[in-house]
Amino acid sequence: MMDLVIVGAGGHGREVLQLVRDINAVKPTWNLSGFVDDAWTAPRELAGVPVLGKPDWLQGRSCAVTVAIGSPAVRRKVVQRLMAAGVRDFATLVHPEARIGARVTIGAGSMIAVAAVVTTDVRLGQHVLVNTAAVISHDCEVADWGTLAPRATLCGAARLAEGAEVCAGATVLQGIEVGPWSRVGGGACVINPVGANETVVGVPASCVRVRDMNWQDA
Repeated sequence: MMDLVIVGAGGHGREVLQLVRDINAVKPTWNLSGFVDDAWTAPRELAGVPVLGKPDWLQGRSCAVTVAIGSPAVRRKVVQRLMAAGVRDFATLVHPEARIGARVTIGAGSMIAVAAVVTTDVRLGQHVLVNTAAVISHDCEVADWGTLAPRATLCGAARLAEGAEVCAGATVLQGIEVGPWSRVGGGACVINPVGANETVVGVPASCVRVRDMNWQDA
């Protein structure tokens, strides 16, 4: 088994801990060393797993890493910081009760949670998060840092551009593109393309905010 460290000891970190335990229950795969987290001080244990220190603890160590941060912009910043420190081995985690169809590619560092469905001829980029019971239909593409919250749905041939986020229970209809670093609000139904940096809400979804270009780098 390969050593694994979870970066992020918040709520999503505990969900990823459960994901790792569920994977190991079916086939022992990961030796979980512990968590690292910038903000964590005490206690030095979380859900029975040690908190090893801040992410700098990883420098010079040989282990796989998974970044357990829900926000795509923050996840990207943390990955960039880790790579600058020499981290290169990002674990790809797929829950044993997720349904993954034929001709699906999954990039390094991505996570697919319990009860998620990815049907067929789908491409997922690096550091993509597909959360609990989300559905990605045929011929969809999710670019790097793309995020689907619980029960989000992409219908056939929809596309999430880099860093786009679809919140809980929202649906992107067939063939629609959601632009880079945009956000689809919870429960929305997207029937028209979403531009870069837009936030859309409602049924049908409409734009309520446009963030500044490159806001994710701030």
